[in-house]
Amino acid sequence: MKSFLLLLLACGVAAAQGFYRLTSEQGLASNSVYSIVRDRYGLVWIGTDDGLSLYDGKEFTSYEHVYGEQYTLSSSHIRVVYDDRSGTIWAGTERNGLNRFDRVSKRFFSYQKKQRHAGSISSDLVRAIYQTSDGTLWIGTVGGGVNRFDRHKGRFAAYYFIDPKTTPGKIANTVNCLLEDNSARLWIGTATGLFLYNKDEDRVLPVTAGEQVAILSMQLDPNGQLWLGLAGAGLMKFDPDSRAFSKLNSLGNEDISTTTFTALYFAADKRWYATADCKLYMQVGSTVQKYDLSKSSADTIRCIYGDSEGRVWIGTDCGVVVYDPYRMPFTPLRGDTQIELKKVRAILEDSNKRLWIGTMDGQLACYSESNRRWEARSLPVSTIYALLEDSNGDIWVGTNLGAYVLDARSGAVKQKLDVYAGETVPVWAIAETAEGIWLGSNGRGIAVYNAGALKWVVYDPTKKGTLSSNNVTCIYKDRSNTIWIGTADGGLNKYDPATDTFKSYRYDASGYSLSSDSIYCILEDSRGRFWIGTYGDGLNLFDPGAETSVVYTTQDGLPSNTVVALAEDAAGFIWAATLRGLVRIDPVRRIFSTYDAKDGLQNDRFNIGAVYKTADGELLFGGVDGYNRFDPKQIPARPLPSVVIKDVVVVNSYEKSRALLAQVFGKAQDLVVLSYWENSVAVEFIAVDYTRPDKVTYAYMLEGVDTDWKYTKNRYLSYGVLDGGKYLLRIRAAGADGVWGNSVEIRFRVTAPPWKTWWAYCLYVALFVLAVRAFKRRLSS
Repeated sequence: MKSFLLLLLACGVAAAQGFYRLTSEQGLASNSVYSIVRDRYGLVWIGTDDGLSLYDGKEFTSYEHVYGEQYTLSSSHIRVVYDDRSGTIWAGTERNGLNRFDRVSKRFFSYQKKQRHAGSISSDLVRAIYQTSDGTLWIGTVGGGVNRFDRHKGRFAAYYFIDPKTTPGKIANTVNCLLEDNSARLWIGTATGLFLYNKDEDRVLPVTAGEQVAILSMQLDPNGQLWLGLAGAGLMKFDPDSRAFSKLNSLGNEDISTTTFTALYFAADKRWYATADCKLYMQVGSTVQKYDLSKSSADTIRCIYGDSEGRVWIGTDCGVVVYDPYRMPFTPLRGDTQIELKKVRAILEDSNKRLWIGTMDGQLACYSESNRRWEARSLPVSTIYALLEDSNGDIWVGTNLGAYVLDARSGAVKQKLDVYAGETVPVWAIAETAEGIWLGSNGRGIAVYNAGALKWVVYDPTKKGTLSSNNVTCIYKDRSNTIWIGTADGGLNKYDPATDTFKSYRYDASGYSLSSDSIYCILEDSRGRFWIGTYGDGLNLFDPGAETSVVYTTQDGLPSNTVVALAEDAAGFIWAATLRGLVRIDPVRRIFSTYDAKDGLQNDRFNIGAVYKTADGELLFGGVDGYNRFDPKQIPARPLPSVVIKDVVVVNSYEKSRALLAQVFGKAQDLVVLSYWENSVAVEFIAVDYTRPDKVTYAYMLEGVDTDWKYTKNRYLSYGVLDGGKYLLRIRAAGADGVWGNSVEIRFRVTAPPWKTWWAYCLYVALFVLAVRAFKRRLSS
């Protein structure tokens, strides 16, 4: 968030964490945006100065005025878009009145000012649309006051603030915004101040606020107070009950007394304020952050819209800036300007909360909060594989040249262990038990260091109870202080200190044991279950007592079958780093939530054993391009994608196609009956997912034809030559979390052709009986 200003580099894309930009390059009708709304189906409508754009998270569909054609927009210059409670989309234009969009026919119906017609809209310049709790639709105009629209009669009733006959001019009767308070009172923000619609008297009344200043935007806070964004006069808070105004002259430490506030939006946890000179303020509690969007080539902010899922859509004259709390939940970390840390292979936070990072390039660096900078700890090595703080507070470093023991504070080398009788052996894993420090090597088994002496544990094929392989990849100490050793080619080993022997667990073809002999990581979770990550054969949920495993692979939701690091968070979720991203596993519901570089990971590829869980519960995972550090509680669960039917096509019948679409949008309840020559149906659909639409998977099933779900990435389906009978088409979608949302349904019936009806079959039987009798008579004669 704090880096938002620095990273909004261009008009095309907002690169800051959680923010992105939509422009004409992606298909938006125009970069000059005036109004945004998200409808009940999850689709976003964007009003621009050159058309109305519909955005589904994947692509834009734009509507514009087409000269000479009926049922198009009356004007392409859209000033306001509104979705009423019936699901109808309204669009107010700059010069050509109001438009209503029919979802079924995909047509626009316009309402324009007609001279000497008492029931027409009072002005063709529409600035505001609002539906009150009683269902009434109100239209704010330029010069024509506010209009109450009777949808059943198609008539407008205009309410003026100043008699246009005595005081001509547009400013006096210009409405900029409308809002209903908690007591169902309608407040009207105008170019000359605040007005109230008095329902009992059926008229609008002025509300005194000192000097008459134009009100450009309004929002209601949780306490029922009305906030007013003023033109050149900052912010005003208004109490609808006491009718008291209070001026706000500052936001944070900044004077805003003469600022023009064009848009306001209040969410449950944040307040957003936007200005005419493209400044954006975000307030959380008493903390206010200011962002300057003018640095991204935008000159002004015209609107802010917050959807029900927590996203904030900001309309500017340089496209739409979207704040998405589900997007980029991770931040890639790579040291600082002095020390760049990539290819992270080992991570440790010591007892003094200093962070140690070791890399595949042989870098060792330490970060302390006290001095807030990285400091290098130089070692004559090319690779660092493992880090450990022992019970004495010393730092053990496993490298390609054996093990080093460092003084934690100074970084000085206290001891070097070549490991194998003077021969330099790479140390891949380190652990500490009562027996001493365990050093796992690549090729020479394990050395246990205690009281200055090394004890060797190696694979001996002539003896039972030895280590199953000398190629050790990981060493893990469980909650009972039992040591487990993973190997590159000998499976899993459990050490028994009473007998000084190892029990090995290997792959076998039965499919119930470990899925592989190549083990990369081990984790015992809070419920005492063991998770084993393998090279190329998935993740094992291992039961040592029964010596059986439940194996999870890419078919279950893993992004890769190679799992290189494991951790458990405070909520009991298992986090697995792979060669294709990070996955959070809900072991109870078996839900796999996947993340990759597009979510802010350092890279899709993580390194073996590069994981650490801090005392505060934060998780750190290292990979080929840095590392990620995050609090799992701050990673939000992503909303389920909702399926929207975009179009239905019935062969040979436009009317039946529209009838099925009307059923989808709740405009018709009757079962649609298709004739036997209309027995082919095609459907276009989309799953609305604004965070990761590329990860959406669809499933559909036509009950009456299919016996199970069909899975696809396509957004089209078709069924041809359907037999007579009733059918139910169900379509659902799953996003990056792999959770299936509710299905959308289409019901219809196909009539059987005349030659397949019951009476036709009766006729066939009768004709057959007559033919048999005639044949018998002929034989008898």
